[in-house]
Amino acid sequence: MKRFQLKTLILKGGLAAFALSTALLSGCAGPQVADYAAEQPVLDMRQYFSGTLDAYGLFTDRSGKVVKRFTVVMKCNWQGPPGMETGVLDEDFTYSDGTKQRRIWTLKRQPDGRFIGTADDVVGEATGQEKG
Repeated sequence: MKRFQLKTLILKGGLAAFALSTALLSGCAGPQVADYAAEQPVLDMRQYFSGTLDAYGLFTDRSGKVVKRFTVVMKCNWQGPPGMETGVLDEDFTYSDGTKQRRIWTLKRQPDGRFIGTADDVVGEATGQEKG
């Protein structure tokens, strides 16, 4: 086989392997918001995060061992016309080690239906979307 043909075969083989690995990895990308569009009942952020809510959670290390638990009481309210709402989630956390933390989120609905959330003690913005 000529040297040029061998390089072409190696290049084509490498590109095929790259394309296959990219396709396989993109299949592992995880769920997308659109995957839940047909689910019932439909999530309505304004209705779900309304009034006072109690929640709980935990933190785990890499092995899955629980390292800290928490409870949170959220006081939630919304203002503004439908489609242009601004919500405030005032969260009071109590951790299993006795520490306490307060975080206040401001959620703004965007024209495309997404939400952008900000809090003074969080760097950057959180984004979310409701579907299904």
